[in-house]
Amino acid sequence: KAAGILVEAGSDFAVVGIGLNVNSTGFPAEVADIATSMRMEAGREFSRADVLGEIIRSFARRRLQIGQDFDELVSAVSVRCVLTGRRVSLTTAGGPRVGKVTGIAPGGELLLQTDHGVERLIQADEVRLLPD
Repeated sequence: KAAGILVEAGSDFAVVGIGLNVNSTGFPAEVADIATSMRMEAGREFSRADVLGEIIRSFARRRLQIGQDFDELVSAVSVRCVLTGRRVSLTTAGGPRVGKVTGIAPGGELLLQTDHGVERLIQADEVRLLPD
């Protein structure tokens, strides 16, 4: 895991927080087996200013798309989402859930197919990938 995203949404707004391990070379023992960084993966250092600039430009492009074709944007995000097609464990207000993520709903919820074959819309506080 090289990054994390936290989204808090209201009826007419969304706040997005991003954490990205850019030039890290080591991590605490409790996460060392799952954490990585851009530097560790690419074998070179990155300019944090350049990375931030690219993230901001990408958000600006997507922000324009929201007003033009929101359904297309949701579809693009769903296809690129690292969780789509993966088994996950979720912490939700209604308790823990386990299943396979099938996509992202227009409201930002995860579409989760449970082990019983039922697809649900889930707003999760925490999401963890499970082994395949």
